[in-house]
Amino acid sequence: MGLNRVERVREVKDLVKVPVEDIDGIWEFCEPLLSNALDHSEGFYDMDDLYLSLKHQWQELWIIVGDKPDAVFTTRIVDYPNKKIMEIPFVGASKEATPTDWRECLEKLEEWGKGEGAEGTVFFARMGWKKLFPDFDLQYTVMMKDYEV
Repeated sequence: MGLNRVERVREVKDLVKVPVEDIDGIWEFCEPLLSNALDHSEGFYDMDDLYLSLKHQWQELWIIVGDKPDAVFTTRIVDYPNKKIMEIPFVGASKEATPTDWRECLEKLEEWGKGEGAEGTVFFARMGWKKLFPDFDLQYTVMMKDYEV
């Protein structure tokens, strides 16, 4: 399949939600972009886990397409007892991706999330992301401890 099919299924500008049946055809392009994000997942996911999560449709795969994917996002809609939220668990990008891309993509992801019934967006990020998204409230600092086993 490769990128030709992905370019045909563009939904908005350069942001594409990749159909599950097309993930295998572009995974080799997405995997290196997602590796840095996975390095910051505190060991919750490895690449195989993320791949299976996408293939089982527990998350959605989105890409910004240039000549090849320039940025990759995963989303998932979570139905909590009192609120439905769109989470963005992983974001990975090439050095060519720009802050403008991030803001524009977030707007488009949020449009999709609202269409899915989400009432808000949540993503976990390093502190530097606050500068890029000043309209997000910095709610928590995550404290984590791994047990010795």
